[in-house]
Amino acid sequence: MFRLLFWIIFFTLTLPLGGCFRKYRMTEKDIDGYYQTHGPRPKSHFLNIGKHRLHWVQTGPDSLPLLLMIHGAPGAWYGYKNLLSDPDLLYQYTLASVDRPGYNLSRKGGKVLSIEAQGELIAAIFRSDTVRPVFLLGRSYGAPIAAYLAARFPQQVKGLMLVAPAADPDRERFWWFSPLVQYPPIRWLLPQPVRTASSEKYAHCRQLRNLQSCWGEIICPTHILQGGKDFIVHPANSCFVDSMMVSAPRLNRILPLNGHLITVENPGLVKELLLGLRKGELR
Repeated sequence: MFRLLFWIIFFTLTLPLGGCFRKYRMTEKDIDGYYQTHGPRPKSHFLNIGKHRLHWVQTGPDSLPLLLMIHGAPGAWYGYKNLLSDPDLLYQYTLASVDRPGYNLSRKGGKVLSIEAQGELIAAIFRSDTVRPVFLLGRSYGAPIAAYLAARFPQQVKGLMLVAPAADPDRERFWWFSPLVQYPPIRWLLPQPVRTASSEKYAHCRQLRNLQSCWGEIICPTHILQGGKDFIVHPANSCFVDSMMVSAPRLNRILPLNGHLITVENPGLVKELLLGLRKGELR
């Protein structure tokens, strides 16, 4: 009876999760196929930092300000592929997208649950160039990391966009299957990015509480975008961020028809706001 119950739970849980994850996962063949019509493909970069190996992609001339994009959980650099290949953005920015520690080609060294530690690793992409302006886009679990970097490097970071920010420790969403993902027999059979994302979720509330003092230290112009139909990040998260960023000029925009993946669902608006942010505009 126990074995039967286990397999019922297993298939109920893993089939939807695995199917959902595969929907957004790209192989090297998929990526090459995309860039045959949306080229050129961004160049990969690797940096060894202690036990970790950080991977990011970059495209555009080095003479322009850097726009660095940080994905959620799970995720990978190619979650921003539509923005990376946008000619208008390429005219204004050097575009970069990072695999967060523990994900995709940054798996070496394992997962990193600390927001601050992830931020310090990702900062290696730009921290040595203290003259170059940096703009940050963080989505979902990547948004608090982008916020930490904006607070940590206020002289370098000139603009910030937080999309569906999973930022309020009192609004972290858990589902009925969340504890089961942590259960070893099921956990071992799930894709590695799902396991990493689950570990992040159970550490996230504590990490967000540690981050709360940073919000008031952000001084750069900031766009906050939140979908009204987001079932992953509670829409009230954007109001929390807006209330905490007391030192930054900011606009909190609720998009009632959008869900969680605003950068995919509404790329025209995202691009428009990023181009304005390059000029220091909030509109």
